[in-house]
Amino acid sequence: FSTHQYYCVDVFQDDLLKKLAFLNSKGFVQCFGDVVTRECPPKADTHIGRTFEYLLGVEINNQQKPDYKGIELKSHKLLSGSAITLLANNPHYFFSDKWVIRKTTKLFYPWYESVCGNGEFLNNTVKFRNPNSQGLYLDISNDNLRIQICDSKDVACLEWDIEALEEKLIEKFSEGAFLFCKTKNDQRGRELFHLTKVFHVKYGKNNLLKTIKNSSIEIDILFRHKKTLKQTSFRAHKRNLINIFDIFNEYDLSEVDF
Repeated sequence: FSTHQYYCVDVFQDDLLKKLAFLNSKGFVQCFGDVVTRECPPKADTHIGRTFEYLLGVEINNQQKPDYKGIELKSHKLLSGSAITLLANNPHYFFSDKWVIRKTTKLFYPWYESVCGNGEFLNNTVKFRNPNSQGLYLDISNDNLRIQICDSKDVACLEWDIEALEEKLIEKFSEGAFLFCKTKNDQRGRELFHLTKVFHVKYGKNNLLKTIKNSSIEIDILFRHKKTLKQTSFRAHKRNLINIFDIFNEYDLSEVDF
């Protein structure tokens, strides 16, 4: 018989939240966005995330696993109106044929160029049953097994297996923290960040079908150098995150003890 008492440590409540509150108390901190110099060259979209990962002691790596002790971190400007990337995943099917990198890409580009119609490959945001200026819109297959991007002729062009996406979301966001900060520049033009708010979330149920249909999630088709597909991303605006996750709690860091 042992007199030792054991308890389960809540990594978010007992560790991460307190560290985030401490960072909030420091006010504006300098950017540490560059992975080598830890300086902050202009116009780099990853600066906020890299800065707070550095301050939290998270090592930079190329793995898809959650960042901080099993918790996925997503950083964003507090006042930004842009959507937040939840998951990057290129299509599983092109016109119902399995997506194969070499073969499919050769077919994809001529089709997409014809969709854009002006000789350049445009970035596109695609929403549920709400055609954009290129006529593209999201839909769900009749058997509820695939998410589809349909064209102006109502033909399903790009498709994803919902089950496969659900598995990725559960793996990535079994627990997550969305960090929001105020930003400004110092006299030398360098970025400064003040962490003010965090959303603590957990994703565990098959909720993707519902969130696509209620337009809480949209898909972005993004290109690099005009004619090279960068990625297709599942994205959501800050106001819609509460509709996506099974557990959603918001914290004002100035009110959290550390």
